[in-house]
Amino acid sequence: MTRKNDEIDEHLCSVYTDLKKLAASKLSGERIDITLSATGLVHEVYQRMSNRSASNYQSPTHFIAICSIYMRRILVDYARKRQRAKRGGKLERVTISAAISTLKPDYETILDVHRALLILESSSPNLAKIVEYRFFAGLTYDEIAQVSDLSIITVKRRWALAKARLLKLLQDEESNYC
Repeated sequence: MTRKNDEIDEHLCSVYTDLKKLAASKLSGERIDITLSATGLVHEVYQRMSNRSASNYQSPTHFIAICSIYMRRILVDYARKRQRAKRGGKLERVTISAAISTLKPDYETILDVHRALLILESSSPNLAKIVEYRFFAGLTYDEIAQVSDLSIITVKRRWALAKARLLKLLQDEESNYC
């Protein structure tokens, strides 16, 4: 095993329990027939991160925030795969308000938020990061402030603005289906 992997292993070991809880919370609202487990999700994150340099992580919270980005990508990929498998099924639309309030989205919600987040990223990357940390990682305002080097009040304002913009994007997308 390379030194790079050893450093990632150290970071992962220090936050493994937190990552597993985070993964479990993301998967807890899913149906019984789900094949992705919290452990499997964390291990998939590890596999994807194993070629990154561990020196890029400033703190355990920052490491978890980076892991959340990988979790988002994995969940989106998994949701797309499941959606393709059940093509022709009727999708139920969920607003960002409902999704964010529970922080336990289903696969369709993950895809809806992901599509809206891509649009938001293109115009406001800072807002998109806040959403990613809050929605996909479940980080608190304090943790986001620490990782982003922002004040807590700035994080709260950006979160409120990001929610409003995402809600508008999701409503616009929903009206396109009607």
